[in-house]
Amino acid sequence: MKETRWLLPFTFGVNMRALDHVFRLAEHCEATLVAASLIVLPDTHELLSAHLQQSKAFLEAVQWKATQYRVLVEPHEIWTSGVQARMKRLVLDLQCDSIVLVTEGQDAVLLSAHEMEDVLMGCLQASLVLVRLQALNKGTIMAYLCTSFFSWIHKLWERHCVAETPPVVPIQPGSERENVSG
Repeated sequence: MKETRWLLPFTFGVNMRALDHVFRLAEHCEATLVAASLIVLPDTHELLSAHLQQSKAFLEAVQWKATQYRVLVEPHEIWTSGVQARMKRLVLDLQCDSIVLVTEGQDAVLLSAHEMEDVLMGCLQASLVLVRLQALNKGTIMAYLCTSFFSWIHKLWERHCVAETPPVVPIQPGSERENVSG
C-alpha cells in the first residue's frame, strides 16, 4: 500500500488552531505530513530575522503536534525566491500526493493570500486538501480559550488525583491484613 504524503507549506503566521485541525485530519487519514517552512529571501536583514524566527516556531510547533497526534512528520526548512516554483519542485522531489491549504473565514492561514492564490491557480500535479476554519469573533475566541483552559485544568486535576490515590489492594479472606484490623 502506498504511503499518503501531504505537503504542508508555511511562509508566515504560526496558527496552532490550524495545526490542530491539520494534524487531526492527517491522523484520521494516516497521512505523513511533509512540513515545508519556505523562507522567502527578503529585502532587509530585519525581515530575514523575522522569517527565521517564524520558521523555527513553525517547525517546533509541527514537531510538538506530531508527538501529540502520533502523526509522522518530515520537517524541512527551505530557502527560496519563489514559493510556487519551489512547491512544484517539492511535490515531485518529496513525492507528495497532496498540498494542504488552510483558510480561516476569508483569510489564508500559514501562507499569504497571494501565495495561496498562486497555489490554487497553478498546476502543481497534486491534489489539494483544503481545511476551512470558521472565523473566530471575540465571543468565539473567549469560548475557545475558556474551553482550552478548563480542559487543561481538568487534565491536571486528573493527573493529580491519580498520583494522590493510593493503590487498591484486594484483601483475601483469612489473610493477615484482615486479622490486623480486628
